[in-house]
Amino acid sequence: MRIVLTILLLASLPNAVCTAQESAANEAVKYVNRARWLRGHSRMQEARNAVVKAEQILQNANEAGDPAMVQVLGELAILERVFGRLEDALKYAKRAISLADLVLDDDSTERGHLLYTLAMIESQLGDQTSAIESLNRAICVFEDAGSESRVDIAMSTSSLAAMYDAIGNIPQAETHFMEALHHFDAKVNPNPIDQPIVYSMILTSVGAFYRDIGDYDKASKYLLQSVKQSEQLHGSSSIPFADALKEYAFLLKKRGQLHEAQIHYRRVLAIEEDRLGKTNPNIAFDWHMLGGVMAASGENKAAIDCDLKAIELYENVNAGKTPFMATLLNNLAWSHLREGNFGEGEKQLDRALKLYLEIHGSEHSETANALSTRSVLKAHAGKLDGAIADLKQATKIYERIIRLTLDVGSDKAKLNFLRSLEGKTNLAYCLHFQFAPNNQNAARLALETILQRKGRVMEVLRDRRRHLSRTKHVDEGLVEQLGTVKAELSKSLLQTGGVSHEAKLRIHSLKDKQDQLERQLVSSLGSLGVDYQEPSLASVAQGLPTKGVLLEYVKYWDEDLSVPQGARASIPRRYGVYLLRSDQTFEFALLGKADRIDSKIIEFRKAIADRSEAETRRLGKELYELLVFPLHRHLADKRQILISPDSFLNLLPFCALIDDRDRFLIEDFELTYLGCGRDLIRLSSEPTKREAVSPMFIVANPATDAELGEESTARRSRHHETREFTSLPGAEAEGKAIKRMFPAASLVSGKEASEYIVKSLKSPQMVHVASHGFFLPRIRREVFFDYGGGKTMKLLLPEPLLNENPLVRSGLVMAGADHFCGGHGDDGILTALELSNVDLSGTELAVLSACQTAVGEVYDGEGVFGLRRALVLAGARTQVISLWNIDDQSTSVLMQQFYKNLQNGQSRSEAIRSSQLSLLRNDYKSPIHWAVFQLSGDWRSLNLD
Repeated sequence: MRIVLTILLLASLPNAVCTAQESAANEAVKYVNRARWLRGHSRMQEARNAVVKAEQILQNANEAGDPAMVQVLGELAILERVFGRLEDALKYAKRAISLADLVLDDDSTERGHLLYTLAMIESQLGDQTSAIESLNRAICVFEDAGSESRVDIAMSTSSLAAMYDAIGNIPQAETHFMEALHHFDAKVNPNPIDQPIVYSMILTSVGAFYRDIGDYDKASKYLLQSVKQSEQLHGSSSIPFADALKEYAFLLKKRGQLHEAQIHYRRVLAIEEDRLGKTNPNIAFDWHMLGGVMAASGENKAAIDCDLKAIELYENVNAGKTPFMATLLNNLAWSHLREGNFGEGEKQLDRALKLYLEIHGSEHSETANALSTRSVLKAHAGKLDGAIADLKQATKIYERIIRLTLDVGSDKAKLNFLRSLEGKTNLAYCLHFQFAPNNQNAARLALETILQRKGRVMEVLRDRRRHLSRTKHVDEGLVEQLGTVKAELSKSLLQTGGVSHEAKLRIHSLKDKQDQLERQLVSSLGSLGVDYQEPSLASVAQGLPTKGVLLEYVKYWDEDLSVPQGARASIPRRYGVYLLRSDQTFEFALLGKADRIDSKIIEFRKAIADRSEAETRRLGKELYELLVFPLHRHLADKRQILISPDSFLNLLPFCALIDDRDRFLIEDFELTYLGCGRDLIRLSSEPTKREAVSPMFIVANPATDAELGEESTARRSRHHETREFTSLPGAEAEGKAIKRMFPAASLVSGKEASEYIVKSLKSPQMVHVASHGFFLPRIRREVFFDYGGGKTMKLLLPEPLLNENPLVRSGLVMAGADHFCGGHGDDGILTALELSNVDLSGTELAVLSACQTAVGEVYDGEGVFGLRRALVLAGARTQVISLWNIDDQSTSVLMQQFYKNLQNGQSRSEAIRSSQLSLLRNDYKSPIHWAVFQLSGDWRSLNLD
């Protein structure tokens, strides 16, 4: 994707000065310099004619060993590469370096430039290992040359980053890209380089890198900056501008903005055909990218024409064995596949895969992409065994890349990267449910893929936090800075919403600082890959109780070739479920369209909130029929169900579903929620009791404003209109009752229940918070403009920055919250973002006895972003959280009974179930009282000694 860009990097290298005294050498150097000028102005054929003339002058004068010949050969290598004649370019580069070793000084920058040229050619031929070696040699030469070669060092470092990216080493790629940028950044470099042309090119490469790993926000920032600078520096009809614009166009395509992407690609094509000529092989890239947009738009015949044009241009210069040619063949195969030409598609895919294997080997992402594509093709052609085998191999490659990538970058970058693989992950699910529903191998591959990918980012972040708590030499200053930045970000977003210009500037600055600190912290910790245990059905099943089963739910979509790639979001989503037993055997069921099920969940929650018994029972039965009944016969001899929901199922109270015998599910089963079945591996491998610093910490009824609050037995939820919170006498009684059960516990209430004291916690064995809780839904800024005649037009303004981080939109209310004045510089609102930074690494049980603490923003495959996620990231082993607004009095009764059950030796899941059944069978029969709480995480007994 960055072929032409590297040509321009070479064009910007400083010209070497020839010291030869002979008139022939001087004449040759004049022609070389003329060739360089012509190349810099995209007059490539004229440039080649000039340098060939220089070569003839030296040969005629018998001066083929003169230092001037080094420049001639080096320029010929660059130009042959421009024309796509890579093998010839490689020969010229190697001849130039061999001669340079004989006639030039070791620290001559000309040697560094030649090594750089060699690396670019090797990279384009797919030999990244040799390219990395050549670039490292070039950097050493430039470093020995001193300060005058700082620009060369920066450019070579950026190219080295691109090489690491090409082989899938994302950590090294990001490190080197940032190092390259730092040469130009006055904030981190006291003597920054002032070379805007080179800086613009590096910005383009960095933006393309972040785009390719799924961090679209950062990509947009760098690419827009490079487009703007390139236009200012070179003009809107220049090759540098076209290079920057094509990378930005690819970002637009990735984001689904296909019309805009097509406009930009056609503009790029016009510029490069005018400047380079219509037969230049580098224009093949533009035809290829335009073809990708056409395919995504559903114009498959046009896409095929574009890909064939690109292949023709490349084959004309014998550039058949390159990664780019393999990519062209892969895309051509996709277009044939969408046209139903399976035979032709498979033929082109086999050619592409052979090239990828020859060039990259069997562990590269491009190899995995080709295998995935061939899997889809074979599935549609009915070749199921081959489809499963290809996808299984691709999945193994992706897993290696995921491990490397999740080891670096900010939290947001990790999530963005996994989202960029969503389509690849989905293939495993649709291969089973859509194409091979009765094939055990397909079912096993799908279940293993769920166990690998679901909730993966949260696991990585949790493991990093655990690693922090165990590492003796961690940079405490970084940890403290990160906590401070998160607190400031939460406060700024909640108080201003990021609406004013000044607020936006401050919030963007804080977000950048958070990303920077997270990257530094990850870098200081090193790789966490050693902590990750790759899940297998055996290792997950081993963690199940004997009388228990895992229900692993997944949301997916069918592979529909009639839908353009850019319209995949329109394909209806579906739910499926896998049931895994402790003996490693498993079952599965297709459950139906997700929209229908999600709608019924919304209705069910509303019926419970409205206390409509008839509607609650009707919907409870319907949801049981949809989600549990398909596997009910496999539950007959079971006592415990461990549920791993996906997407909107996270907000469903499974305990309140009603079976075919008219019984609530909770009446027959203990229910525990998991982020993913993979959690069972961690829970079974960790000690059942961890080292806690203190026994228990209780927060009850914080004084939000003693003068304004008035007692109420209503709900522990936020009063959004007034920003005032009522007193919670039930919560205070609850806290005192629990304190009597656990005399060693610390209890804070009223003005003492501050945000600061919760942030200062150090691994108590148990945490109980009885207060107000909240979750703020996304704010949509809709404006209706009346333009007469009874007609209106809806305008959707940009969403406020508050929407960007759901962990800021959920939280707990502490003392002083009414006026955003909680002492110690806090605002009295403990957001989920801030809670995630609290040290709960030794905490066995965290109970949030407040409203909506299980609610948040739902992400397919990653769960709910809210307070539960915060507790998991903070280290709490078990979480008890609420699905809706809770009643102050009934919650107090339930919680006191829960802790009594724990003291009586019941397991955590038994204790919550018994307390819920106690309410159901006595004074609080409505599910609004007893079905509100979920227990998530470790279900086993709690050691209270």
